[in-house]
Amino acid sequence: MENNSFIAVDFETATNNRFACQVGIVVVKNGVIQERISRLIQPPGNQYDNSIIRIHHITPEVTEQSPTFDKVWEEIGHYFVNTPIVAHNAPFDSSVLNINLEYYGILSMGIESPMFWEDTCSIYSGMSLHKLCEAFRMDTSK
Repeated sequence: MENNSFIAVDFETATNNRFACQVGIVVVKNGVIQERISRLIQPPGNQYDNSIIRIHHITPEVTEQSPTFDKVWEEIGHYFVNTPIVAHNAPFDSSVLNINLEYYGILSMGIESPMFWEDTCSIYSGMSLHKLCEAFRMDTSK
């Protein structure tokens, strides 16, 4: 990653179909955190799978007034252009992004999928995100 500049991304999903209900983004430039973004997203029909709610505790009531992914993308899409993207379990997060872009027809509007994803889960041999944060003495209370 050139100059240690990248975005770190984490999606939460509402359904097993991987419709997003929240996105977290941390913008890092030259190794320094520049911005932290967290947006709730109303999934299609504000529908949730109960099994997924038990994981992250985001419910339809939490997102009933939230914008849909296409509206959130208008705000965050520029972060994904020509920027390395880091995620813990990147295959999951990249699929969530692509499924939502496709569902809202954003891919057909000339937006390309991110070119470069780095997967911290693979880099650190499957170590859990919690364990990685402990190892790097990261405060996870924020």
